[in-house]
Order: sequence, then structure tokens, then C-alpha cells
Amino acid sequence: YKAVYCAHKLLAAARVSEHVRSRLFLIGQGASWVADPTEPTIVDRYPARCHEPVFGAQYYGILARSKTTLNIHPDSAENSAGNMRLYEATGVGACLLTDWKDNLSDLFEPDVEVVTYRTVEECAEKARFLLDHEEKRQSIAHAGQQRTLRDHTSAQRVAQLNEILRARL
Repeated sequence: YKAVYCAHKLLAAARVSEHVRSRLFLIGQGASWVADPTEPTIVDRYPARCHEPVFGAQYYGILARSKTTLNIHPDSAENSAGNMRLYEATGVGACLLTDWKDNLSDLFEPDVEVVTYRTVEECAEKARFLLDHEEKRQSIAHAGQQRTLRDHTSAQRVAQLNEILRARL
């Protein structure tokens, strides 16, 4: 829920122009979450750009049509990648821009299958690059989708869980 708020703060801190920020499409319940309850919510700030939460096919359709999908892991993830958006966005063929985590290279090849950033400035720089380089963005999106469909399906996770449980029993 805090990802949408963080994305707004991240882009504002990186001095992404209001013109660019005004073209962003925000989805989800997180649009009403704020770290500081004295600050206006994103819905209050940008009511015309916020969309009610969407689920299922509608959510995946929006992801698939996005040029770039920004992913920010919650603080609870610490240094580990693995939230659902990694697989949802790449699975439908979106180009994913995600925060760098220690284990991310075990899941995807950084800057080939997904794009990573470590700082606000790097995130803004890479977002601009992806928006300006259609062919590269599409290449990364396609590679990420192929990786997800090859290595990160539910059937593969169930088999992996089965192996872990059998080893422990």
C-alpha cells in the first residue's frame, strides 16, 4: 500500500517534472495511504490520476498496457526481492523497474529481464531512459516475460515447496 505513495515521493525527490508526473497512472488502495497523516493523500493531490483498486483481468490488462511498471518492495522485505508484482508485471509483458535487492539476480537478470535501481536519482534516470528507448524497453519486457513463464510459474513454486517440505519431513 505504501508503494504508490513512495513512488510519488521518489519521483518528486528526483525532480521529475510535474508534466511527467501528471501522466502517471496510479492504481490501488495505496493511493490513499500516507506515512504522515497530516499530509494530503495522493488521491487528494491528484484525484484525476488516481484509479480505484482493480483486480484480476482488469489489473493485468493495465499492467500489460503500461510502458514501464515501477515496483517498490515494502520495508518488511529488507534486502530480499520476491513480491508478487515482480511476477505479475513481467508475466504480462510489462517492462519492470524495480528496487535492487540482494537476491534479485537469482530471480531475474538485472538490466536484461528487469531494470533495477538503488537510489531515487537512478530510478528517475532509468525511468526516463526506458520511456525514451522503446526498442530497449520492449526487449527487456519480452525477456522478463520469457523468464517468468519459464521459471516462475505457480506449478514450479508448488514443486519447489513440495521439495522443501519433503526434505524437512
